[in-house]
Amino acid sequence: MTNVDMDATRPFHPHPSGAETEVGSGGLPAIDAGNDGIRGTVRIAPAVLIELIALAVRDVTGVVDFHPRRRVERILPRGGHGSSADQDTTASTFEASGIRVRVHGSLIDADVTIVIVPDVNILELSRNIQRQVGVAVGRMLGMTVNEVNVYVAGVAAAPEAER
Repeated sequence: MTNVDMDATRPFHPHPSGAETEVGSGGLPAIDAGNDGIRGTVRIAPAVLIELIALAVRDVTGVVDFHPRRRVERILPRGGHGSSADQDTTASTFEASGIRVRVHGSLIDADVTIVIVPDVNILELSRNIQRQVGVAVGRMLGMTVNEVNVYVAGVAAAPEAER
């Protein structure tokens, strides 16, 4: 298992929740115990980060399932997409079952490829997914989500009763 490692010598940055967050080289925070002065390293497996994002996306009404990215999309990067992580050689990228995550510094970029229900407002659905992922990552990890790109790979067939 690949772990995202953190450097315990980096400075702490205040977090909106009041906790102090140490930002490591892998981008995932280490929390200082504050009044006890206990310091250490927190390692979060990329699979856990991906699962956290998957849980947040599954909670959004209108999402049926995830869809793995096409092979050509994984081999050939999209030019001019605008993501700072695309040009960042220090970013770590992890991918599993329709979710791709790039961690660079204290920022996270996520690409989510989904299948949706028929007759859903895709713009509203995408905004809800972006909001949910940002809230989940912020609460659980104390990190900032830079961008969440939502790709709709398909629309699920309507059940027979509705046809």
